[in-house]
Amino acid sequence: MHNSPMYYLKMWVELCRLRIGPQDFPVSPSLLLMAFCAYVFSNIAISLLSVDVMQAVMVSLLDAVLLIFFLRVALYIRAMPSHLIQALTALFGAGALFGALMLPLVQIITSAQLSEQAPPPLVLLLWLFLVIWSLLVMGHILRHALSVRLATGIAVSITYAMLSLIVIQNLFPVMVVE
Repeated sequence: MHNSPMYYLKMWVELCRLRIGPQDFPVSPSLLLMAFCAYVFSNIAISLLSVDVMQAVMVSLLDAVLLIFFLRVALYIRAMPSHLIQALTALFGAGALFGALMLPLVQIITSAQLSEQAPPPLVLLLWLFLVIWSLLVMGHILRHALSVRLATGIAVSITYAMLSLIVIQNLFPVMVVE
């Protein structure tokens, strides 16, 4: 069945394997909303490891809004606004998957830091691998959405990640939950 969440979950997995692109997703506001919610909730779960609930919600929503704004500007510059829904659906769905994969790693890293111990090196390597892989997937999505080379898509994804980090850290300095 093409409208089941499991069907789309498989599509996002294939997207993360770089086997399909955002153009393979339907132009569907309801699918975009589902992906948006999954993205925000996965970010909230990760944020709750280091901040209170209100700040986790605010940071997660801000991150999603920044991604929407960034993509709209990039698509406007490339004169491709019609790619917005599919690209956002792909980005939010892939981001939610990476969030789910990173959650246990971030939990281990955070617990180690709170107990003033070094996180296990394997956990740090896995986390770094997932960060690099997520930037590659975002670059892959942007390559298709913006009709640019993969290297350009990756450069744009790194630019977005840095800008998002700077904005969020300036608006919400990290406060450890007590």
